[in-house]
Amino acid sequence: MLDETITAPFVDILTGVPNATVRAVILLKDGQGWEFLQLVNPPAQPLPSDIPYAQTGRAHICFEVDDIDAVYKRLEKEGVTFICPPILDQPVLKMFYCEDSGGNRIEIIEMKE
Repeated sequence: MLDETITAPFVDILTGVPNATVRAVILLKDGQGWEFLQLVNPPAQPLPSDIPYAQTGRAHICFEVDDIDAVYKRLEKEGVTFICPPILDQPVLKMFYCEDSGGNRIEIIEMKE
């Protein structure tokens, strides 16, 4: 399990919030992973009670790959919209975010040895 508070330029890009800080908790088990992100700064605002469940958060799917650079280049050739280029300075993994044709975020990761 990874439990880390992160403030970095890539967090601003991913959240769309300047000077953002997130708490990331990542659980890994048998090749599966679950990532939970909490916006620490700025503090989250309470949601109005009439917002539908489907609109109460930002969700994304994540795929683990063996060669993140090759995947990025292939998707770039296909014209995929990227949220950010590969971020290589993380202690546990390399990653990038992109969007599918419906605007849904997709995270691609390569675990470091």
